[in-house]
Amino acid sequence: MPAGFAVSNLQVTPKTIGAGALVSISYTITNTGTVAGNYQIPVLINGTTVFTANGNLAAGASRTHTTNRVEKTPGTYTVQVGDNADTFIVEGASIQFTNFDVRPKVVGIGDPVGVSVRVTNAGASPGNYTANLLKNGVPAGTLSGKLVPGAAKTLYFTTSQDQPGTYAVSVGGLSDSFKVLAPTLDTAVKVPDAVAIGAGAQALDANGQPVVPTGNEIKVSSNEIEFPLGAALGTGLATYQDAQGNKITGNTIEIPLAKDAAGNTSLKLVAETSGMVGTGTGTSKAQVSKLTLATTTQEAALTSGNFSFGVEADLKHMPGANAGLTITPKDDLPPGAKSGFKLLVGAGNNIKVAGAIQIDKTGLENTSDVGEVRITMAIDPASLPPGGVVQIARLADDGSLELLTAQKIGTDAQGRDIYQAISPKGWSIFSLISAVPVPAQFAVASMTLDPLVAEPNQVVAITAKVSNKGGQAGTLSILLSVDGKAVDTLDITLNANQDGEVLFFLTRAEEKSYQIQIGNLTSTLEVARKLSPAFIAYSNLKVTPAQVAPNEPVTVTVNVTNSGDLAGKLDLDLLLNDALSQTKAVRLPGKVTAPVTFTITQTTPGDYTVTVAGLTGTFTVAKPVAQAAFTVTKVTVQPAQVKPGEHVTVVALVQNTGDLDGTYTAILLIDGKEEARKTVTIEAKTSSPVIFDVTKAQPGMYSVQVATVKGTFEVLRVPAAIFTLTDLQVSPQTVQAGQEVTVTVRVSNSGDAAGTKTVTLKVNGITETSKDVTISAGASQVVTFPITRTKGGTYNVDVDGQVASFEVTGGGAGLPIIGLIIGIVVALLVVAGAGLKVVRRMTH
Repeated sequence: MPAGFAVSNLQVTPKTIGAGALVSISYTITNTGTVAGNYQIPVLINGTTVFTANGNLAAGASRTHTTNRVEKTPGTYTVQVGDNADTFIVEGASIQFTNFDVRPKVVGIGDPVGVSVRVTNAGASPGNYTANLLKNGVPAGTLSGKLVPGAAKTLYFTTSQDQPGTYAVSVGGLSDSFKVLAPTLDTAVKVPDAVAIGAGAQALDANGQPVVPTGNEIKVSSNEIEFPLGAALGTGLATYQDAQGNKITGNTIEIPLAKDAAGNTSLKLVAETSGMVGTGTGTSKAQVSKLTLATTTQEAALTSGNFSFGVEADLKHMPGANAGLTITPKDDLPPGAKSGFKLLVGAGNNIKVAGAIQIDKTGLENTSDVGEVRITMAIDPASLPPGGVVQIARLADDGSLELLTAQKIGTDAQGRDIYQAISPKGWSIFSLISAVPVPAQFAVASMTLDPLVAEPNQVVAITAKVSNKGGQAGTLSILLSVDGKAVDTLDITLNANQDGEVLFFLTRAEEKSYQIQIGNLTSTLEVARKLSPAFIAYSNLKVTPAQVAPNEPVTVTVNVTNSGDLAGKLDLDLLLNDALSQTKAVRLPGKVTAPVTFTITQTTPGDYTVTVAGLTGTFTVAKPVAQAAFTVTKVTVQPAQVKPGEHVTVVALVQNTGDLDGTYTAILLIDGKEEARKTVTIEAKTSSPVIFDVTKAQPGMYSVQVATVKGTFEVLRVPAAIFTLTDLQVSPQTVQAGQEVTVTVRVSNSGDAAGTKTVTLKVNGITETSKDVTISAGASQVVTFPITRTKGGTYNVDVDGQVASFEVTGGGAGLPIIGLIIGIVVALLVVAGAGLKVVRRMTH
């Protein structure tokens, strides 16, 4: 049979790859014929030949081929070699959105709300993402970009609303909401010269006598207030009230300045006076000693719970015509303020903000218009961490921070604790905070910046990983500092032995280097404008080393020249096998050439092409070279049955699984004993037959073994006759001399073939006669010999080992000797006659 080739063991690994990754295709080619031959076997992918395997194989030998392939388009690919087929998949990008966060959740009108979402490429190929921010279903922002496989990026949107309400926001199917609170107070603070008296006015003088109004207006000035009440001259007024909310209680006068939607007073002017005294002319007057602007108790639903507050501000004079006041409740402080208060309470403490109010004013400036301010705040005690020190924090207009001593002055009807503090420097933003000792078992484990080089005002995500190594849950306030200045703080609560992370967002407009610090960890943020491609040039791409082992790093370096005068930011892409592998942002000074370095690791052995800015290089991931290693994979024995002395061929198929050629000694064992040995040289990844020739004469089963692989063959027994003699009989056993004796014996053929047997009769050890008998397989036959003896005596009979005897009586004993003498004489005479003839010839 001529050479013929078969393909087997087609393997495609890995089954799933990304664009630009290598897939390994291996297969075994075997020469199934009886002579050596050349082969050409094509490898097809989706029906197209991409490689052809060539070689020469001895009869029965095999060789394993391996080739690599790169595909960049996602999809399913079918590999066919001979009759074997397998598939692999180039997986595309899989863009996923997670970690959706909205903060703060409660804001005032126009306040910024941060919306963050983490976008991850969970696929195996680079891919583009587009994140659309929807606010109440309406597009409110878009961020897009590209991610390499396994990469993730935190996206950050900023939004705001100028109308109160709850707003739903969503990105990539993830949703949350934030609430915009209307100011609880938003009013002009104008005290008219004349205030109308409300209906149902009632007044009592110091004697308890009713006093009847004499007019419709209250006249107000910084020094004096006059009511149209006709008290007697010198008689003081004890109380007054009307439906409008104007009120006199002893020496205190209250005049409403603003009402809420329900008609209730929300802001009032409170005057401390010398007392309202009748003039005797139909009016009563009081000299003003102190003016106070006071809110009534305001309510707000914050994330921490229902929060109430009130403010009283001492006025240095009557508010001017342009005075105005707006008070807005909020969930939290601005980031910089919160981090500043974190520093004020000390590094060993966390702060918890229960609620805040922002006071915006016009014509009511601190120091010049307003003096001391008293703040009252009430909160559910469950909203504050246990063991904390409650304080009221003040963020002044100039950004300065102040901690005010808060006194608990009682509990309101809802069970909320009421705290009050005094701000000698006026009003601004106030918050109710609690300072709690930091759990000692917390630690900031790591910090990352994304990106490390940002454009001006580009959002930078700063992630801090935090560990709670203690035995109980706790909360830690993480402080972010930039160039030594606290800019933000975030709280993280972790259970015992739990890890977590906090995420800050930072923007900087000025182009420079910034030192970022969280805990004891520091990093550098570079802010630079994007460089124009016209000023950028690339050169001297280097890939080192040129060959590595799997997962060993490869360094790719390219020189980048900024020919412009200004420093700037550059985003540099690295392509691996023409697929995006990495993107690196760098800052380059002006008029500088600097190296930019990437690090690559790959697992699959093969050749790789690296491209950066159109420059290319290569490297090889080399599988570790395996020494020659041999395995006997198969032992064939042909033929399986032979006759004694015929040849048996034993073929051991030996495979070299190593990466190098090598020699192997095959030892043939027959029934456990060495029969022969042969040494052969076998190529790497190839199998070769080792042939032994064996002959055996003895019929039976023989065990064959080479290494651990076994086989058998049988030497057949040739069909033959097998004779057995039995039933030897002599009859009669006693006879007279000269009388015949009959000797019989049964000859049986127990073999599997007919045969001829020579049966020999011996008498007294001397062969008497022989007979040939032919007997069929399995048959028997009686052979008969007649004997006569003339001399008396006992005669022993032997027929091929069967023995018996008979007795002869009578007859002469000398007959044998006489016969012998006669024979000798005759012989002598013959010799003598021969001698006489010779003499006669010589004479003649």
